[in-house]
Amino acid sequence: MDANAQAECSNPNPNAALVNLDFVATVLDSKLEKLKRELTEESSLQLDAAVKRAKTNSKTLKKKGCQRQFDHNEDVRGKIEEATKSIDNGKFQRAKDILSEGIELIDKRQKILKIADSHGWDTVNCYISDDLASDSEDDKRLSKAVREAGYKRREKERQRSKRPTRGRPNFRPFTSATVS
Repeated sequence: MDANAQAECSNPNPNAALVNLDFVATVLDSKLEKLKRELTEESSLQLDAAVKRAKTNSKTLKKKGCQRQFDHNEDVRGKIEEATKSIDNGKFQRAKDILSEGIELIDKRQKILKIADSHGWDTVNCYISDDLASDSEDDKRLSKAVREAGYKRREKERQRSKRPTRGRPNFRPFTSATVS
């Protein structure tokens, strides 16, 4: 080491140390402020989501299908509002991710409506109840749901045909057989 470097190490400048300490304190303060702001924003989003869930759970509609559509719409609305808040806070990637989740919700609902249109709501109910399978097994789940709904439909028809007719226990429909 040269003589100047040795002198700096052995006799540090007290003003330089204070400047460095002030710089470190300023950096730490700004980082802590940023972290505090992010935690406040995140907890605000979570609180808003909890309040919305509580409001949604208090709303009950008379018909199951209407309730399901209402719940779906509330989920999508929540995603859009959450994305809007993220944009306001300058978190564009988070907003993009949240909007992607909203699109997935809409796509899932559209798929359910297409299945209901083709195979009926009994099939959809069986299909939705079997959510444990992965997406790769989706066709198997759908065909299983179609079979199960068909079985339930036939079983209902069978139960209806076994019931006696009201008011006419020995009623037999007219046949076109000739009487001799």
